[in-house]
Amino acid sequence: MTTSIVRLENAESGSGVEMALYRLMKLPAGDFLFRRSPRETRPELTALIYAHQNSAPLYSLRALEDEQALDFDAAEKDWKTWAEKADDKVAANLDLADFYDRRLKPQDELVALEAVGSAAASPRERWTAAESERSWQAWERTLTIVDRYALPRAIAQREYAGWERRYRLEHPFTNANLHSIWRARILRRHPH
Repeated sequence: MTTSIVRLENAESGSGVEMALYRLMKLPAGDFLFRRSPRETRPELTALIYAHQNSAPLYSLRALEDEQALDFDAAEKDWKTWAEKADDKVAANLDLADFYDRRLKPQDELVALEAVGSAAASPRERWTAAESERSWQAWERTLTIVDRYALPRAIAQREYAGWERRYRLEHPFTNANLHSIWRARILRRHPH
């Protein structure tokens, strides 16, 4: 998973997130915080979401709790909301793709990765080599998914074409290498 998700261990002391996730238990050695079950945390996180205007990161946290509670429909809804509302939409779409990877839903994972792959490079990636950009790596991952699930050649060609479109103008020198490498790969793995 990417670092865009609110992490449990980074909950600020005394915050609403900490109170939603942890319960204070009095023990003989002193007071300790214990992790609440998803059954308890989900309603608390929902209340926090409604109480705060800038609640986008809370959707990712609630989505994780939904997954732990095995409520995958609610988790998918929260991951999608996170992808829509996040400041860093590329990272949030990578989180959504990771969810679909865990759920073994390659078609949905491809859609999330296409959103990442089509996005322009962030200002932080200004001096980053094309092969290290998040969008490039998302396109690489799409073809890995096509191979892993033995998806039809038409899907492989669609993913390759999207990758080529995204990098045609920005990095023409890489495009020639990309073209030969991935065309050979697609034709070798998907002869029909």
